[in-house]
Amino acid sequence: MDGFDRAYVLEHPVKELDALAFIEDVHPSWLLPVFAKYSEEDIRFALGVLAPWQVDILSDVLRIQPSSVKVTSLGRLFIQRALCTALLGNRTIIPRQYLAKTSFDALYALPCNLVIELIDRLGLRDLAVDMRKMIEKARINKIYGVLTPAEKVWVQDLMQHQEPILFKAMGIYQGELTESVLRAFVRQRGLNRLAKALYGQQESLIWYIQHKVDKALGEGLQALCVPTVPSHAGKILEEQVVDALSFIKKERL
Repeated sequence: MDGFDRAYVLEHPVKELDALAFIEDVHPSWLLPVFAKYSEEDIRFALGVLAPWQVDILSDVLRIQPSSVKVTSLGRLFIQRALCTALLGNRTIIPRQYLAKTSFDALYALPCNLVIELIDRLGLRDLAVDMRKMIEKARINKIYGVLTPAEKVWVQDLMQHQEPILFKAMGIYQGELTESVLRAFVRQRGLNRLAKALYGQQESLIWYIQHKVDKALGEGLQALCVPTVPSHAGKILEEQVVDALSFIKKERL
């Protein structure tokens, strides 16, 4: 069972809206399978209870605009509850503010784009490991050409130090290396580091973080959330996530 902050629970009784509040943080791609079962009219009303950024994405994909009829408070609660039930299935999650405190709590507050940036920053650690072994100058320059100035500085700094947690080579030594291919490699490796760092954490916490990103990435995170060998590697990876969080909070928020 998930741990929870008992002191907070005693001081702040659970309200139904607490449990429903996460809906506006869920990446819209998780809602597409839910909306596939709705009529167009129901989708219009459902869009009316979502955050503007979610509505923009879903309206663009579905080619459906929110209803012009304003949803009442009771109607909003009903629709949110229906969306929650569809997303959770038989799973029970603890409202975020009632979870026990962890090193990952700052992830809750990050919008999707900054969660992705955190994942990419973690993945650059694997890129730096492989680049230290690379001798083909043209290939090295091509990689640097893909990176942003800040990423290039970060990778060059990482290359000056021994990476404590090593995974298998990324496969960037040969074959075509386009920007999209390199970005996909980096993101997958960052996802792997985040997932391994989260292993053993509260199930509800992982669920919230998983649903911050698009469905494909979120499902990948869940699949990669397995123990590391050696066992102490998980703690080191957690420290790397905290370091990436500190950078993003300082530079982006």
